[in-house]
Amino acid sequence: MKTGIQYLKFALDKDNKCPMLFDTAEMLQMEVMDNFSKWLVNNEWELNYSNGNWEKLNDDIQILSFSEVYQIFLKSREA
Repeated sequence: MKTGIQYLKFALDKDNKCPMLFDTAEMLQMEVMDNFSKWLVNNEWELNYSNGNWEKLNDDIQILSFSEVYQIFLKSREA
């Protein structure tokens, strides 16, 4: 599954006259964010509202920014 940005790059490289380009990219990005939300829950990430970081409580406590957690999610999708 491609992200919206990956779809845009592919489509623009292939044919810059694709009529539904931005609508399709927006729908793909919404799907990615929905999958990210589900992934957060399934992988037991929780937002710490006092400091704005994301925490995963397991053997080793991980405390990361939103961007760092999102990068982990994207890498998990490459497999």
